[in-house]
Amino acid sequence: MSLDEARWLVGVHESGSAADLRAATIAVLTSLVTRGLAELGDLRPRFEPWSSTAEDALARVRREWWDPEQELRPGNVCWVQNTPAGDEIAHAIEAARGT
Repeated sequence: MSLDEARWLVGVHESGSAADLRAATIAVLTSLVTRGLAELGDLRPRFEPWSSTAEDALARVRREWWDPEQELRPGNVCWVQNTPAGDEIAHAIEAARGT
């Protein structure tokens, strides 16, 4: 998923200013990445995770997405991909929902 898609998903459940939405999106990314459920990288044409630490990857997102009003396009800051642990949790949620 692109950062733009992540921001949109957060926006479905959060309201507020563009700065609030940016902060909430970064909080979600931080939670996913630090728990080992997702990783950040680029799509070229396949996903390539960044070789940096989780802390450095998140700092890079904050640095490159410094303007909450910035137009985000898929892949222009980062790409977010589930890890196997993230996939396992996603599948469990889908099974519980019957989807």
